[in-house]
Amino acid sequence: MLSQTPSPPTALPRQRPGWQLDGLLRRAVPLLLRGSLGITFAWFGALKLAGQPTLPASLIAAITPFADPDLSVPLVGAVEVTLGAGLLVGRFMPVFLLGVGLQLSGTFLVLVLRPDVAFVDGNPLLLSVEGEYVVKNLVLLAATAALALHTLGPRPDATTNHQLPEAHDPAHSTPTREAA
Repeated sequence: MLSQTPSPPTALPRQRPGWQLDGLLRRAVPLLLRGSLGITFAWFGALKLAGQPTLPASLIAAITPFADPDLSVPLVGAVEVTLGAGLLVGRFMPVFLLGVGLQLSGTFLVLVLRPDVAFVDGNPLLLSVEGEYVVKNLVLLAATAALALHTLGPRPDATTNHQLPEAHDPAHSTPTREAA
């Protein structure tokens, strides 16, 4: 008769390789997203406020021909600096995430209102430099959505805590932990 060697113990979930990395990433990634989005918005907004000739400034002027660019570009810049600062501070996140989502969504107006600026020779498969600048905002919008899911969603601890609350019940009329 062959003797069977005992199988190695299976690793508990907290002991598996990568568990610590997983925990670190769950804490760090939202902070990195918030920080990178905040810095990007504050930086791009500051460039508009400083009157620097940038591609976004020309796009703002292209989709708002009814407004004076000397007014509309700094106004958008001020909004972006405010959104960036709000993301960096991390307070009132629903308000700032909504603002970021709306601002990023608004950039896609270039594709609709000024296709001559966004596409080469009117071909929707050939993006101009301006069109590429707008379409890359899909990534920023996805990052904003991921941050919103993390920030506004239920906390993992709250959804996995199935314990009954501690309560003082001298008549013992509420179920006990053993009865639950």
